[in-house]
Amino acid sequence: MGRIAGKVISIFILVIISFTANAQKYWELGGMAGGAYYLGDINHSKQFYHFNPAGGGFLRYSFTQRWQARIALNAGYLSGDDKDFANKFQQLRAHSFSTPIVETSGTIEFNFKPFKLEDRKKFFSPYVFTGGTFLIASNASNPYQIAIPMGVGLKLNFLKLFTFGVEWGFRKTFTDGLDKLTWDKTLPFTQLTDEYQLPKQTGYYRQKDWYSMVLVSLSFKLYSYDKACHTYDF
Repeated sequence: MGRIAGKVISIFILVIISFTANAQKYWELGGMAGGAYYLGDINHSKQFYHFNPAGGGFLRYSFTQRWQARIALNAGYLSGDDKDFANKFQQLRAHSFSTPIVETSGTIEFNFKPFKLEDRKKFFSPYVFTGGTFLIASNASNPYQIAIPMGVGLKLNFLKLFTFGVEWGFRKTFTDGLDKLTWDKTLPFTQLTDEYQLPKQTGYYRQKDWYSMVLVSLSFKLYSYDKACHTYDF
């Protein structure tokens, strides 16, 4: 798993270098703060459930007014409890979990409007992003995982060198064990008086766990190249 994540990050860095060579623009350094929550066998669809603190830092490179690349390191906390839900099976299962998480991600951002620092006509844009994530969830069934991040956001330039942003992103994992509920384990019930007390698996193999982060960011311009290439601006 670690080798796969290393290859993904290496490819991402090579892509950044390739674009840098063709259209040099500027770098930004920033921080993010907000919250994270989990979606899985305990919480099937409730948004902002157990919304725990999360945050981190990032380095972003703008190689066109539409496309930007970002490398980020974030940390947060995920948790869930069957007792929060009225479902009878969950009440009998009575499972809970909590785990700190650390993620390293490489993402590509697409701006729906041309965006450029120090340009009053191009000072804001909504955007979408996706890429790759290497996740460490220390209390999960398998602590080391890869995930696919995806989401939407809005960025705003102010005081020329600063960018304020807000984004809502989801991470699709490839594990059913983030909440330590896996399909190969059954509940230790043997009574036949209730259909919910038959031996039943605790998790579902095809339903992989997700988690989400809602983050507010602030970044500032580190460095720009004197000669800008407008070939890739559109």
